[in-house]
Amino acid sequence: MMYQSNLDYALGLTHLIKISTSDDVLGVVLRTHLHQEKYINFLIDETLGFDVFKGVNLNHASKLTIARNIGLKKPYYDFFKKINSIRNELSHGKFDDLQDKHIADLENITKQSIDKISFDDLYRMNLAPLSPDFNIKSVTNKKKYAVLFLVMFRSAIKHDGHSLNSGSSS
Repeated sequence: MMYQSNLDYALGLTHLIKISTSDDVLGVVLRTHLHQEKYINFLIDETLGFDVFKGVNLNHASKLTIARNIGLKKPYYDFFKKINSIRNELSHGKFDDLQDKHIADLENITKQSIDKISFDDLYRMNLAPLSPDFNIKSVTNKKKYAVLFLVMFRSAIKHDGHSLNSGSSS
């Protein structure tokens, strides 16, 4: 899938936060994972200049490794790898909901990429417009997951011109 522009694609993902209001935790995780995989495919194809996956069936972990090997920066690789792990745990029945540890791991990875981040402010900024009675203490792990994914995904897209050119200096 080719995107008119990376930023347009990222901005279109705002609906993921709205989706987080549903009861379907697995649906939210699977949708974010799908967007992530499409983006990884796009980055690899764009960097190498051709459709790398034509006639090839690789799992998501292998695609992430390829992206890392051609220069995907560590925080994004770690974040996407954790999203893949969470997807696997939920879809294979290890858990039926997002765990506090999942969110803590994602927040710790996000801290590597975004300086001086206040997660309370981040959640409030992204979720308060959707709920007139917003209360930071009642933010579910599903909503936190959606916000963290959106923030890191947008950051990866914003930086992809640099993050996939490991040989260039900036």
